[in-house]
Amino acid sequence: MGFLCSLHVLVLSNNNLYGEIPSSLQDCPLVSIDLSGNHLSGILPSWIGSGVKILHLRSNQFSGIIPRRWCNLPALHILDLAQNNLFGRIPKWLGNFTALIFGNGIIWPSFYVNYVEKAIIVTKGRELEYGSTLQFVTSIDLSCNNLIGGIPDEITSLTALNTLNLSRNHLTENVPKNIGNTRFLETLDLSKNSLSRPIPESMSSLTSLAHLNFWKIPSGYQLQTLIDASIYKGNPQLCGSPLPTKCPGDKTSDGPTFSDGSGSAEDKQDGDGIERLWFNVSIGLGFVVGFWSVCGTLLVKKSWSFNLTVVFLLLIIKLSSCSDHHTSVLKCIQTEREALLSFKEGLDRTDEYGWPHDDWVGEDCCQWDGVECNNKSGHVTKLFLKNWRLSGNISSSLIHLKYLNYLDFSGNNFTGIQIPEFFGMLENLMYLNLSYTYFSGEIPHLNNLSRLTHLDLSNSLTYAENLDWLSGLSSLKYLDMGHVDLSGVGANWLHLENLPTSLPSVNLTSLFVLDLSFNQFNSSIPQWLVNLTSLTTLDLHFNHFQDAIAFDFVNLRNLRDLYLSGNRYLTDLSQNNFCGTIDGFLGNASACLNKSLESLDLSYNNLLGKIPDSLGRLGSLRYLNLEYNSFWGSIPASIGSLSSLQDLDLSNNKMNGTIPESFGQLSKLVNLFLQENSWEGVITEAQLMNLTRLENVILKANTNHSLVFNVTYDWVPPFKLKNLELESCLCGPKFPIWLQVQSELTHVTLKNVGIIDTIPEEWFSIISSQIIRFDLSQNQIMGKLPHQLILPNVNFIDLSYNCFKGPIPLWFTNVTELYLKSNSFSGSIPSNIDDLMPRLRCLDLSENNLNGTIPLSIWKIKDLGGLYLQSNKLSGGLPDHWNESQPLWVVDIS
Repeated sequence: MGFLCSLHVLVLSNNNLYGEIPSSLQDCPLVSIDLSGNHLSGILPSWIGSGVKILHLRSNQFSGIIPRRWCNLPALHILDLAQNNLFGRIPKWLGNFTALIFGNGIIWPSFYVNYVEKAIIVTKGRELEYGSTLQFVTSIDLSCNNLIGGIPDEITSLTALNTLNLSRNHLTENVPKNIGNTRFLETLDLSKNSLSRPIPESMSSLTSLAHLNFWKIPSGYQLQTLIDASIYKGNPQLCGSPLPTKCPGDKTSDGPTFSDGSGSAEDKQDGDGIERLWFNVSIGLGFVVGFWSVCGTLLVKKSWSFNLTVVFLLLIIKLSSCSDHHTSVLKCIQTEREALLSFKEGLDRTDEYGWPHDDWVGEDCCQWDGVECNNKSGHVTKLFLKNWRLSGNISSSLIHLKYLNYLDFSGNNFTGIQIPEFFGMLENLMYLNLSYTYFSGEIPHLNNLSRLTHLDLSNSLTYAENLDWLSGLSSLKYLDMGHVDLSGVGANWLHLENLPTSLPSVNLTSLFVLDLSFNQFNSSIPQWLVNLTSLTTLDLHFNHFQDAIAFDFVNLRNLRDLYLSGNRYLTDLSQNNFCGTIDGFLGNASACLNKSLESLDLSYNNLLGKIPDSLGRLGSLRYLNLEYNSFWGSIPASIGSLSSLQDLDLSNNKMNGTIPESFGQLSKLVNLFLQENSWEGVITEAQLMNLTRLENVILKANTNHSLVFNVTYDWVPPFKLKNLELESCLCGPKFPIWLQVQSELTHVTLKNVGIIDTIPEEWFSIISSQIIRFDLSQNQIMGKLPHQLILPNVNFIDLSYNCFKGPIPLWFTNVTELYLKSNSFSGSIPSNIDDLMPRLRCLDLSENNLNGTIPLSIWKIKDLGGLYLQSNKLSGGLPDHWNESQPLWVVDIS
């Protein structure tokens, strides 16, 4: 698709697309991207261009964090990432979206004269389709993911934002106190999180707010109009009017209370109807006046009067039908509503993670969370209950949902029960996801699901005695049975000569994705895989496959992702008459898959030899993992031809050569893992100068200082690292400038890198607020540590084997492991160390110049397991009684 050099709008929503978004799209001048409602997976693409105005990726299977590079999307009006597997914190840089600050309408290029962009936006608790007015919509929807932490204050700068939906995540911190700055906000949904702090009073200034689903609900004219108690469901800590739960200190009121909000919801609907009625009347009156003022004189002519009268009547009928379309509300089918309630009743609600008591209570089940209906018939078509923490029994009442085509139970806990057999009778199912549900027992026969295109049974406790039922799944495109016990099926079914008896009618030639990982077949890789010509993803990792791969890739020209890791007996990857170890395999792959293969994982095998030059012919490769093998030599210079490479892992091999200058051509590289090898040679600006996207680097040499960083002292690199781990590489003796300009680091390891200097205080102060892991051990770093710093997020500190002096630093409130061994720290151990560092699990202060007594408070640190105080000048005694709850395994005070 990258050849479509004029492509501006890409709409592929609600299909059955699999795999990852092709990186070739980055060459298109895209303005609007809608890939929602598919089965796309992988991480979110970081290459989204700065001209994108609309980005719809909801209802897919994307994972990972929201890419940092999206901070530069000044034109973005609509961002919809709902119903995916995203994790991490909501990024602060969301506040950089210029179009959501100034509210500039979407201006389409002039050649869109006959094109009307349409999009479905979830706002005000329902799905609404926008067409010509889409240019005025501004929305961020991150709901139904696994986001943690708080809502960043920076989001309050988006003053032009209309809709913000962060519901169904794991947010635990406070709502920004300046949320009232988003004065044009019409919809705010923070439900189904764990927000517990008071909602800020500034929310009362949200005068445009029409839909709020979110301790005490603030007062104010606008919020007092939102009297439907049901909109606050899913937040058990909220209190105050209109909820029946009173806040501490509230006075009782004689005014009305609202129990479940059902009545007010009806009133609201009626109010909307009246509002729409008068709106339509005003349009009609305006039309009549305009029509008669222009055409009235024409009606005098008999030849015109009849035709214009007919036109006028047709226009009235059309206006009436439009009004009916907007005012009629199609509710769900009553029998299907009852089926859903029976299903709810069968679930276990005995713990805090059970079904919320106030969910699924309204009359219209099409408005319930996780339920979607057909807009025309009212039949339930989709159940999206992913990560709802459900348990208990699944009622067979769901069999009455005869039009159900999408069922997602993934991420729940159905331990001890089997997959219900009646699932095989839901004949309209096209999507079935039961992954990570902890079902047990044998997989039932699902052969009646002839329309099924997506089946995910992975990561459960199920097993299969045979797979004959797969023969009925004639439409299957995606099959994931990773971590399913297939040992009862036997290894013979994998082989072509036994396939007719084991699987007489199975036809998997339409498969795009096949995942049979973690099954331990203990056999050779089957020959019939070569016939799956539509495959884009093949995952066979950790199966104990052995011997050679006996087929080539000539028929698998669509293959993008190949995972063969963890097959420890797969020692020979030669192809047919090719010789060598990995040479033939990569040579064959590069000849057949040079334009398609994007991911290659051969890690955790027994592969050996040099990495061949043919690697450079895999020009589309984005992910390459060769860790935990026995490769040796240098990285081939041809690696510079992998212009799309983003992730490279060569760790834990026997590489003993150099890193070529062509490495600097990998301009899209993000993650680089080269640890546990015996690298040698010199790294200069040449290997680093074009790595503009580099974020994570781990480089450890097994031989002491055999690899030297030799860059100009004041050189400033083009990248901004988040994670840097260097060990036994020579970077000193001065603290390098290229490191001091890295202001976004969260993990820093500079272990045994030859630094003989002091820590740059300005750099240390810059990274202090975000640093999580900090290791400067085994250098000769000197001086005193800043005494007033605060490191709120750090949990691991290792400054051992240096030349630090002065008192013990006390800015590690959340630290769990603190290693200060073999320095020159002096003074006493703080008497309130249990308050200063309450989460300590390991404390090593040995081989310093500490004096005084061992404070009794140290024995109050409840999780302390290792305490090393030897080789100091401590005095006094030990406590008579030890804290029995402490998990101490080592105490050394010699």
